[in-house]
Amino acid sequence: YRLRPIPFERAVHVVSDDSEGSPEGLSALRGMYRPWYICKQIELFMGIAAERFGTGVPIFEVDADIATRLTSADQETMQGAVEGLRQNEEAGIITPAGVKFRFAESPGLAIVDYLEIIRYLRIVMLSVAQADFIALGTQQSGGAYSLGKDKSELFLMAVNNYQQRVLDALNEQLMPRLFNIAANRVAGMSALPRFTLP
Repeated sequence: YRLRPIPFERAVHVVSDDSEGSPEGLSALRGMYRPWYICKQIELFMGIAAERFGTGVPIFEVDADIATRLTSADQETMQGAVEGLRQNEEAGIITPAGVKFRFAESPGLAIVDYLEIIRYLRIVMLSVAQADFIALGTQQSGGAYSLGKDKSELFLMAVNNYQQRVLDALNEQLMPRLFNIAANRVAGMSALPRFTLP
């Protein structure tokens, strides 16, 4: 890759939030990153939990008299079977007399608990973008029409604010440049035209 600088005169510089005085500004979605990252990790944990703990924790129970006769190779075989066991069409265990195999209840979170955390984080992400009204009426969030109306109006105000920032940048940066280039064609104009919202 090569750095290709674009002169400011050939660019329109728009930032969503310049309240801190930075020319980079702050992304409107910056606050969404942390809940998104946590949600992504929880989804991975949920997948692992569903695979490993969906049926329970595999356990071998060995009678005391058999345990004394187990070689280290036998113990390693049993350990490998417990660690590598997956529920699929080839799953199965054959145990010698005196050895019992069973599934114990998983001590981890149930899938429903993971889903509840994921739903909560998704609502948090929507609220960062003032768009949590989208979830009203779903399992995650109840809500009346009046609440949804107020929230959707707030979202529309936020979107209009970002649109206005783009228009201001176009009017203040682009429009004077365009009319400086075509100065001879627009002689007699008292003011520059402006971009506006419909």
